Amino acid sequence: MDELLQALKTLNAELRRDGIVLNLNIVGGFSLFLQNLDIEIRQSHDIDAMSRLTDDVRQRVKNIGEELNIDLRWLNDDVLSLYDEFEFAGIHPEQLKFGPNSRIDFSNIHLKVIDISDFVRLKLFSIVTEVYDFMQYNKSFDREQDLRDIETIVEISDIDYVCILNSITSHVQDNRYTDVTRSLINTYLDSPLTTSQINEFLKANRY
Repeated sequence: MDELLQALKTLNAELRRDGIVLNLNIVGGFSLFLQNLDIEIRQSHDIDAMSRLTDDVRQRVKNIGEELNIDLRWLNDDVLSLYDEFEFAGIHPEQLKFGPNSRIDFSNIHLKVIDISDFVRLKLFSIVTEVYDFMQYNKSFDREQDLRDIETIVEISDIDYVCILNSITSHVQDNRYTDVTRSLINTYLDSPLTTSQINEFLKANRY
């Protein structure tokens, strides 16, 4: 996390020098850090922005990554490529809620963070998609971190993840894999599984 903060400080200094202001809507694990939650949150290795980066910003990010010897895409907008899939699952990106972060403030980088319920919504979407790929294309499930994130949020909030999951899966015609997804999440919340155990669970419940 310290490396990402240093990278942001370096980027902010460059933008301030050049008179550029950057507005970012942050999703993913780094958004939890920005919300200053009083829990042990996993270390994030990059910053996911639901804001399109200009070519100039991309180059600055790459240069800073090289300078600090970190991921060259430590700040990215990859999540924007999922818009069509979001719509398929009934998630409308323009309706996602973002608010001010309560942790850090920069002069030329304005960071907003995704609402915690929408954070869970996107995590559940990733899990549903991963289960579908496992069932349809025999791809290994590797979203254990998303399950851990949901477990953490459920423990410290009153988020109704079941209601959110139902709103996502209601847009899917094949109920077989949505039932497996519900079963996987409930099993994980009762007793966390390793990635290997998750894949064995899915194999045992393959339809």
